[in-house]
This record gives sequence, structure tokens and C-alpha cells, in this order.
Amino acid sequence: MNDVVDLESFIAQYLKLKKFEKSAGLLAKVIPENFSETNTLRTMGNFEKYLIELDKRIVNDDLGFEINFGAGPSSTKYPVKQEMKSPKKLPKEKKKRPTLVPQDFIDMVKNFGLKEESAKDLYETKACWTALQSENKIYCTVRGCKFTSEIYDDCLSKHCAKIHQWGEYPCENKYCEYVGYSKASVNMHKAMHFRLFDTNFQYKCPYTNCQSSFKTTGQLNGHLSIHRNDLEKCEFCLYRYWHKHDYKDHLKSHFQIRDNKCDKCDKTFMSTRELTIHYQHHEGIEYICMLCNDRKVCKTKKNASVHFKDCHSVVSQHSNWSIIEKYFVKE
Repeated sequence: MNDVVDLESFIAQYLKLKKFEKSAGLLAKVIPENFSETNTLRTMGNFEKYLIELDKRIVNDDLGFEINFGAGPSSTKYPVKQEMKSPKKLPKEKKKRPTLVPQDFIDMVKNFGLKEESAKDLYETKACWTALQSENKIYCTVRGCKFTSEIYDDCLSKHCAKIHQWGEYPCENKYCEYVGYSKASVNMHKAMHFRLFDTNFQYKCPYTNCQSSFKTTGQLNGHLSIHRNDLEKCEFCLYRYWHKHDYKDHLKSHFQIRDNKCDKCDKTFMSTRELTIHYQHHEGIEYICMLCNDRKVCKTKKNASVHFKDCHSVVSQHSNWSIIEKYFVKE
């Protein structure tokens, strides 16, 4: 019994020493001032009942452990310390060295009556400016049109407006401010409002009726510039864009620069996108439409998408390959 008394005395002293005032107060209420060996078990029982009557666990108590009176021996479970995993470091983007534009090239751009700000974009298109200077010729970018003009600011704008009906074509969506430069451009833009995606990324477009989402804020801001009609304009025609890569491909069309060469048949193309589509011909894969009675055969994914949009729009208004590929069989 002396062991019990000594134990309780030790607990009381320990609580006072550690300044666990709340827990010491609870123990003091059930331990009489004149403590004796005869009332030790009774005191412990009263203390147990007192704790049970609280009917709830004390939150933020200074008691760093639970007292379970009358319980049998059990294995002690120690809390497992969870290590905080440091967030994965994003790969550092390689800083691109600024393109140094030779001064003689800048002077040449000025002589053509163009803006000095466009010199960098023009220089990065790898144009053979020696030949261009001698010929002073620029081409219309509309497929099948062979019109050419001398090089000067807005030299093809009147031609595109009169012959190809380029101008201002607002998006019909009331929540969008985009204005296309041609019927084809606004029709391509309309699909953006109804596209379905297999993956949803963190940064979502806030515009109503647009389901687009992006991995980075930079991509989202570029997308929003289209909705807001905050776009750049070509130096030579009415073409408008938001991404520099699109503009560089457009400039290559103006100057007929074919620097993307197929390593299988030596054909050349003005953009990497055209080269990628061309490679599908070498793969020998055909896409057979299962909705056509004559089982229409398409040579590329692009042709299959166009066929589906033209002939089977009743089945689905969406032309995303990830959605419509189930209607085709590859052979």
C-alpha cells in the first residue's frame, strides 16, 4: 500500500513540478488533505468516476497522456512521427539566350518601311534576306493564292480584304470579345467554347461556356488574351495572333521558307505541324470510318477529323480526336 501512496504522491509532485495546473487541480479535488493508506483505493476510484463524468475528452489540456484506471496491461503504442515531405522542386526553365539581331539586318528592315520592333521576329524566321532584297517579293498566305507584292508595311492587307474577304468577324458568344480576321479564323475559335478535354489542369478559364484548363498561368494568360481580343497583328496583312510561334510560321508562309525537311522522302514544309502530319503518310496507317456505309478511308488523323466534322456532326458536335477516335478503326 505504501507503494500506492508513494506513487500518488509522486504523481502529484510531478504535476506541480511540470506546472500542469489543470491536471493537478483535478487530482487535488479527489485526494483528501489528510491522505492515508486506507483511503487510497477509494480515492483512486473517485478520481476515475470524476473523469468519466466529464463525458468528454479535455481538449488542449496540459496533461500529456491518458489515465485509464482499472485497465489491464496493454502494449504501449508510441506516436509515429510523420516526416514532412518537402515539395518537389519544379525543373528550372532554361533561360534562352536573347537573339542578337545584326545591325545591318535592322537597317534593312527599316529600308523596307517596316517597324524596327519586328526585326527580331523576322530574323528568327531564317529568311534569306539577300534574295528577298534583290526580289523584294512577299507572298499571300492563303492556300492556293499566288498573289505577290513588294515588301512594305501592310502591303497585303488590301488584297486579303478584297479578294479573300478578310476583315472583322466577332465571336457570337456573348461572353467572349474575340474578333477573327477571317471567317475561317472565327470558326476555328468557336470550337474553343465547346471542346471537351480528357484532362483538367489546375488553371481553368474563367469565361462562361469555355472548358479550357492549363498547366501554367502563362498558358492561361495567353488563352485569355484571345477571349479579350488582346492580340498582335502581322506587319504585312490582317493576320492576328497571340503566340510568337504561330507568327513565325505565318512569316515563313509569307516568304515561302521551307526549312522543315522530311528525312524519309526529302519533302519540305513551312511548319513543324505540317511535317508531323506528313509523317503519318509514312506510317502507313489508315483510319476507317465505322459510321459510313462505304467505310470511308482517311490517311491521317487530320483528314479523319475533317471527315467526321463534315459528314457526322449530327452524332457529335465535338471534333477532338480523343473523342471521335472511337468511331474509327486503324488498319
